[in-house]
Amino acid sequence: MQQLIEFSKKHQFTYNPFLEFINYISNFWKIKKPVKQMSWQNAIVLKEGEQVVHSWEGCYEKTYKTMDGDFQLVTLGGHRGRRYREKEKAKPSNGVLVLTNRKLLWLEKRGLIGKSYHVLFEVPLTTLKGISMGGSLRKYVSVTDEKREYKFHLKGIREKELEPFKDMILRQAEKLKESPVIQKEVITKEVVMMPCDYCKALMPQTSTFCPNCGARRKG
Repeated sequence: MQQLIEFSKKHQFTYNPFLEFINYISNFWKIKKPVKQMSWQNAIVLKEGEQVVHSWEGCYEKTYKTMDGDFQLVTLGGHRGRRYREKEKAKPSNGVLVLTNRKLLWLEKRGLIGKSYHVLFEVPLTTLKGISMGGSLRKYVSVTDEKREYKFHLKGIREKELEPFKDMILRQAEKLKESPVIQKEVITKEVVMMPCDYCKALMPQTSTFCPNCGARRKG
């Protein structure tokens, strides 16, 4: 009995609300809650005959315009003030660059806990003008089309890997040019009808003879 009393005194429990709260928080975060993760494959819609060739994770320099750049002093209506010049800035956009046999598209990764992917833009392979490496300290991959330049920081793509990266994209562009999609074009012509001067039957305005009586059209 004496041993039980000493054991109870040695391991006696003292209630502490603060420690109870800490234990509750720690136990709460230990519970693994399933978080829905959206794969980038589910975020793209491929057309008939289109298939994914390769993909690269990385970052895209998403440009936007701001008015917090340099300014100049101007005088308007007798009042002197500042006119700010529009300046272009860039912010990183994490995601995946996907190459199909028809286009390049950037999937932007969004969300803090449940990640999802959204198509930010597409670049048809037929509009590509050049692929190169830019930057002095921080290298980036430059992709240019007919409208603008796109800058990417892709994992595993440096100066040594640029040529295989470029060849893979240009090879798909060449295949697309060799086998273009033939679209049938339907041309609808409007035919103006006029009555015959002899039998009054309708005949095309461009006809010389009436298809009903065979008379020659006057004029």
